[in-house]
Amino acid sequence: SDKTGTLTLNKLSVDHPNLAPYNGHTAKDIMYDGALAARTENNEPIDMCIHNECAEHDELWEKHTLLHYTPFDPVTKKTVAKIKDNATGKVFRTAKGAPQVILGLDAKADGIRAEVEAKILEFANRGYRALGVARTEDGECDIGECHWELVGLIPLFDPPRHDTAETIRRANELGIDVKMITGDQTAIAKETARQLGMPTDIHDTSFFDQPLPAGSVTIDELIEQADGFAEVFPEHKYEIVKRLQGLGHITGMTGDGVNDAPALKKADIGIAVDDATDAARAAADIVLLSPGLSVIIDAIIGSRKIFKRMKNYALYSISTTVRIVFTFGLLTCIYDWYFPTILIVIIALLNDGTILTISKDRVKPSDKPDSWALKEVFITSIVFGLWLALSSIALFELAYRTTWFSDTFGLEDYSVSHDMQNTFAGIKCSTFTGDEATECSLYEDRSSKMRGLIYLQVSVSGQALIFVTRAKKFFFQDRPGFLLMLAFVFAQVCATLLGVYGMGGYPGEDESAQVDAFRGCGWGYALVAWVWAILWFLPMDPIKMFVRFCLNGGLARTYARTTFTASLNPSHVSGKHRSVKSTNHISRDRRLSRANGLGGY
Repeated sequence: SDKTGTLTLNKLSVDHPNLAPYNGHTAKDIMYDGALAARTENNEPIDMCIHNECAEHDELWEKHTLLHYTPFDPVTKKTVAKIKDNATGKVFRTAKGAPQVILGLDAKADGIRAEVEAKILEFANRGYRALGVARTEDGECDIGECHWELVGLIPLFDPPRHDTAETIRRANELGIDVKMITGDQTAIAKETARQLGMPTDIHDTSFFDQPLPAGSVTIDELIEQADGFAEVFPEHKYEIVKRLQGLGHITGMTGDGVNDAPALKKADIGIAVDDATDAARAAADIVLLSPGLSVIIDAIIGSRKIFKRMKNYALYSISTTVRIVFTFGLLTCIYDWYFPTILIVIIALLNDGTILTISKDRVKPSDKPDSWALKEVFITSIVFGLWLALSSIALFELAYRTTWFSDTFGLEDYSVSHDMQNTFAGIKCSTFTGDEATECSLYEDRSSKMRGLIYLQVSVSGQALIFVTRAKKFFFQDRPGFLLMLAFVFAQVCATLLGVYGMGGYPGEDESAQVDAFRGCGWGYALVAWVWAILWFLPMDPIKMFVRFCLNGGLARTYARTTFTASLNPSHVSGKHRSVKSTNHISRDRRLSRANGLGGY
């Protein structure tokens, strides 16, 4: 993230008691000459601040006339104004800009350099940006040849946005690493980071121009591990984003200025804050319309909820498809048993109607960046589908091939012998006469009622699967949304009534042609279907966690990860890498930081 105007408000104020005059000038002279070198037409924050903080700004341009103005640019880091005094006609120049640049204009800079740089560093350590002001009485000479004199330093304070610290904290909790990028000097960046609760492993950009010591980290590793960068130019912001992307990171960039536009365009997600320039807005993917950064966290949480709902839907949809295909494929191939197509359509309609409500389901966003993990999605879905198919086949075998339910609970006997199955399956009873016709009718009656039982068990167990796929651990630990529950209850009431009462033999053509007729199974077998579905539903959460455990490497990976973390930082209670990384960076800080480097304006 850019600092000025993004992490901070870019609403500057002058600390008047700490104005630092030099060369016999006064604090009033600093503000007066600084205001003469400022232009308010473009509403540039520094110019507006210096102009408005000058006590005489209302009469400033009544006494003077601006003859020429050189605006600020990132290379020269200063503005220069050629001014005419209306009372005397005298022409002079004033300049303001980065303090080290303005100090370099002073003909006697060597005599006061140590004192000025100490003051700049003092301001920086307090989080102030120092602005230098200079003046030359000779307004006609070339800027580089004039006899400039340092008037003094202006300490500027740019407060953080009201929600920046909380936004950074929440971003870190969501697994997002926040890096500060600023043109200010390193000391200012570190103080701002401290105020925002960020780590202070911040480097200047000298490593882009100077080779790193042999045996040290690479530039990519340094960029990846650092907490921020100071004294940067626009091309450095772009390069930092590019290198992070090259390391495989999804990189977002927030900014507000023209100099942020290239990095905003390069980033995977470019975000322009509410008061950003037109160039930044045009380059960004997202433009914030209200003050503050907390909306970014809202967007992250919202997108993760959407993603989780999509992933839950994918798991459920694939599992259901596998289950339907295997259940009725096996029943047809192994048992030569027919299931009406119309019931498949009804199952699909009720399932789809219920699953639509998942778009409003109550979900908990993941605490780290998520991904599709297609291997896990497909394997888990296939396991679920096969498990549910097995539950239906087992129920069919128990009810259709044995008399267990009738013997144990006194329910109607739905059993069909292999001989009966082989004789009458797929044949119209009208082709038989006498005892064979009676036996055929019994076969068709039991088969049609079995369709009610299997339909209800498939419907109940299939839709209940959504409560497993939507939960990270056990289904009862993650309460579903009201709409999802309402849709599930409605769908299962309809499915239960349809399973109990059937469709009067439909789609059989008539009473003597009921190869795939559908009759209700009655309330007794409806209870069997519900209990059976619940019994097979309960092991699904442990199955889900076991599959995930195996896909993640099982015990070996868990042991290796625990051992690695412990060996990295055995004495640290949290076991986090941050403290290790910060310690390792101390020597790198000393190698790469220029001594009290003076930052951008």
